[in-house]
This record gives sequence, structure tokens and C-alpha cells, in this order.
Amino acid sequence: MWLQDLWPHNLIDIGINNKILNKFINWNVLKIYNKSDLILCQSKGFMKILSSQYNIKHIKLLHNPSLDINLKKKNIINFTNKNKKILIYTGNLGLAQPLEDFIIAFEKLENKRDFLFYIIGSGVKKEKLVKMIKAKKLNKYILMKHWLP
Repeated sequence: MWLQDLWPHNLIDIGINNKILNKFINWNVLKIYNKSDLILCQSKGFMKILSSQYNIKHIKLLHNPSLDINLKKKNIINFTNKNKKILIYTGNLGLAQPLEDFIIAFEKLENKRDFLFYIIGSGVKKEKLVKMIKAKKLNKYILMKHWLP
């Protein structure tokens, strides 16, 4: 099994902290983990949680592969501005990704003109993030891109 999320941890991260529900999910997850021959984890942090909280030993590290794309060639990111530091986030724009926090922190940067932050992805929070960037007048510094292979 290739583990991409930790349950019930994800529920807690998005604000669902029902003890009965979490206990039920935790019980089911443990059954699934114990029936698996091998669990592949995308990070050492996942491995540590599985090992310490669930006493799972049949785990190996397998990072998510990077997308085989050339961002410059596809005109998704402009790398020609040598005076800017470029930050890139690619992935899901969902409830478990606290990108609003990053936007709030970015807004407080005194030297934000030195950066370009590209957010490449899609998800349920995309429109909310677009509105937030526009409302905070960060359109010059935080660029939202939708990309599908």
C-alpha cells in the first residue's frame, strides 16, 4: 500500500476532531496497515508516526515522484527575471494545505518585491486563494496557475 495521507490525522488537521469518529477510523486504519504486506510512505515523518503510534515495521520510504514537466518550456513559469527569488508550490489546493497562512505571511514581508511565488495546482480552495491574493493586492508577487499534464 502506498500511503499518501495519514488518517485520522488529516481529519484533525482540517478541524474535524470527533473522538468517536477518529477512534473508529483509527481502528480501521490499523486493520488495513496490519493486513498490508508492505507500506510505502512518502516521508520519513509518516514512517516515524507509523512506527511509533502503530508499531508498524513493514514500511519503506518512497517519495512522490516529481512531475516530468519543463515549466519554462510550457510557459508556466517565467524564469527570465534574475532579480527575483522564485518560490513554487505544486499540488493540491485543498483543505489540508494551509496556503492561506503562507499568503498572510507573504503579505507581511517587507521585501516581497524580491519574490515571485507560483502556486500551480487545483482544488476546492482555488477560488478562495485567488480572491485572497486579489484582495491583498499580491497579484504581482503571487501567481496562480492551473496546470494539468
